[in-house]
Amino acid sequence: RETGRGVASAAVALCLREAFDTLGLWRIEATARPINEASIRVLERNGFSPTGRRSDPEDGPLICWAVATL
Repeated sequence: RETGRGVASAAVALCLREAFDTLGLWRIEATARPINEASIRVLERNGFSPTGRRSDPEDGPLICWAVATL
């Protein structure tokens, strides 16, 4: 398993472009577990900002993230 090659960041960027440009969405929200540093880096690289925290019965503590178009 290779990591750190930017594949996940590129995939998220492509999905965001499709969501904003084609679907007309203006805001995307996501969650990540605080211990999942790789997912947090992917979100940050794609312009997401933390918006708060919540707890999920199955996943436990989560950081909430969002990115919006201008």
